Amino acid sequence: MLWPATTPHPQIIAVAIVAALAGLQWTGLRTGRALAGLISVTVGIMLLVLIVACFVVTPTAAAIAPPQSTSAASVPLLSTAMFAAVVAALRPVLVSFDGWYSPIYFAEENTHPARTLPRAIVGGTLLIAVLYLVINLAFLRVLPLPVLAASELPAADAARVVLPHGGGVLVTLIALVTVLSLINANLLIAPRILFAIGRAGLFTKKATLVSTGGTPRVALGVTSAIATLLIVSGSFEQLIALAAVLFLLNYLSAYLAVFVLRRRQPAEPRPYRAFGFPATTAVVLVGSVLFLISAIVDDLRSGLTAALLIGACWPVYSWLARRRAVNIEEPAAAVAPASDGAA
Repeated sequence: MLWPATTPHPQIIAVAIVAALAGLQWTGLRTGRALAGLISVTVGIMLLVLIVACFVVTPTAAAIAPPQSTSAASVPLLSTAMFAAVVAALRPVLVSFDGWYSPIYFAEENTHPARTLPRAIVGGTLLIAVLYLVINLAFLRVLPLPVLAASELPAADAARVVLPHGGGVLVTLIALVTVLSLINANLLIAPRILFAIGRAGLFTKKATLVSTGGTPRVALGVTSAIATLLIVSGSFEQLIALAAVLFLLNYLSAYLAVFVLRRRQPAEPRPYRAFGFPATTAVVLVGSVLFLISAIVDDLRSGLTAALLIGACWPVYSWLARRRAVNIEEPAAAVAPASDGAA
């Protein structure tokens, strides 16, 4: 713990961090992007130090802890319990990889999105996957598998083995800076979603207001306020479990939209090729459905909470959709040509 005095007030610290990062982004788009780049480079350097230390430093003998009775190591490979354990383990993995599609929210701000967007999505996903694999290999080198399976904080345990003096501080810093990166990224992404929704007529038009620095300030203020409400509403674990369910629902809607749009609008230009369509899209769609069902069965509370949130949003969406339809029809009627019987 770097600052023990903050331990009793985690929610206050979290709200303060959101407010500080939102304030920096309020000044302009360049500040937000520069901050994102700085944080990413800082996290990369610290992770590199830890990985190199795991491969270079000769680890001391680590105590071999037997697998816990509740761990997957003690469960038969082909069993319902193992399946439930895999689903539970994949939930944080899903949240960790969820940012793979984030570049789509900035496509309109890119010069050549048809070329750069696929590269950013595929390249970024592969880079993160390779980084995770290297980190796991590094941890496996210094921690026996039973110890790693029983560990609640593998990075901290590995750092203490290879860096006895300062390893815990390094991991704490990596975790803190990574959290800052996630918050900053979400404060860049979420306002652009509200911006697009507002431009489509499904939210207040004020969400489309952009400052001279390129920041959609109204949308930024709304998303920052919602983030604050989520922080004070529950624990981090509860938010992660709920987010995993909502992410899966988001995936399902996106995959289904591919089939629907290709059927309804076959002649529309498609700058991005869906490799292997429709087979690949069908595979991920079915996989998402199965994983969603498993996640809800494993955590019924999060599933019910997600259903309540969507149910509460549905009347609002229906009202906004009707209002948009009226706003579209009224200008069309105003410019419609006079009928033959008109004077």
